[in-house]
Order: sequence, then structure tokens, then C-alpha cells
Amino acid sequence: MTIASQTRNEGPGPDEARLLDAAGQGFAEVGRQLAEGAPLAELLQSLAKATAVATRAEVAVVRIAAAADDWMVSRAVYASSPAL
Repeated sequence: MTIASQTRNEGPGPDEARLLDAAGQGFAEVGRQLAEGAPLAELLQSLAKATAVATRAEVAVVRIAAAADDWMVSRAVYASSPAL
């Protein structure tokens, strides 16, 4: 993932640095859960949250191709607010 900074010659600003840190921590948690053999549902939920944080999305949906057909099935959903 690449996040462009506001100015070309400077590093990430404070907001971008916090976003990168939160995204990195989220994806690191997914990796830790994977290494520990976490249940698939828990792993996908963490992946949805990490992806939402990294992309500043209010909602993220993890969809997986069903083995029997060509349908994509939602397996995890993260929303930044319960109202969503």
C-alpha cells in the first residue's frame, strides 16, 4: 500500500504517520492470528478491520469465492459505527 504525502519532498505528515502505524499494527495482528492458527472467522474479521483502518473506510467487507459456484460470499464485515 502506498499513501502519498501532502508535499513531495517531505515524509509523511502526522496524520499519515498515525494512519500508517495503525494500518501496520492491524495487519501485524492479522499475521499473528494466522501464525497462531486462529479460527477463520476471527482472522477475516481482523482483516476487515485492518483494511478499513488502512484505507480510512467506514465499512469493509471481506468476500470469498464459494467453492461450489462463482458467487462471492461475505464472510466478515467491519463498520466504524454500529449505526452502519
